[in-house]
Amino acid sequence: MDTNKVELAERSNDGLEVRLLWKRDTREVVLEVADNKTGTIWEVQVPDYLALDAFDHPFLYVGRADPLPDGAVV
Repeated sequence: MDTNKVELAERSNDGLEVRLLWKRDTREVVLEVADNKTGTIWEVQVPDYLALDAFDHPFLYVGRADPLPDGAVV
């Protein structure tokens, strides 16, 4: 378990898992989206003032990010 990451919010629906994380060491807010149907995972840093918007509308934010490589640990 990565004790550096604090889960702020989590939800899942129809094979999609959305998590909002805070990294203690860098003080970054990170949006993580996992598509369990395809195995694709995206992780993108978001400004803290947009964190809730990113959680509510994740594909507006991860649409600009490349998926993590297969086997990447988040």
